[in-house]
Amino acid sequence: MVSCQWNSVKLIVEGSIVGTEKATATEIQQDTDGNYYFGGEFDLWGVTLTPAIVNASNFGFVISFVGASLTTHYLKATNFGFSIPINAIIKGVVAEIEASHAASGGIRKARVDSVKMKVYYTF
Repeated sequence: MVSCQWNSVKLIVEGSIVGTEKATATEIQQDTDGNYYFGGEFDLWGVTLTPAIVNASNFGFVISFVGASLTTHYLKATNFGFSIPINAIIKGVVAEIEASHAASGGIRKARVDSVKMKVYYTF
């Protein structure tokens, strides 16, 4: 597998793309299985989050890739089915993406195999 070239990873809050960009080299964490992690246990992506926002079906994240000077459209991942207690305080969000890209016949192709999202909270 070849390392992905990320263009954008951002949150979706109430259906809108918002928050701090997580696609810079310092924001990308990768494990040996090809999974990429964005955000962290104490990272709110520059957004104020409440349980109602996180529990909504229009909460999630978007990703896009860049290659050969072309940028993909956003791939939108929402409706994770969270049921965070209404009196909780959201501490951080992690987006996990299993992805790769490859070149074939001079064309670069991005492939996303799975996406996950983890929300950290306390009372």
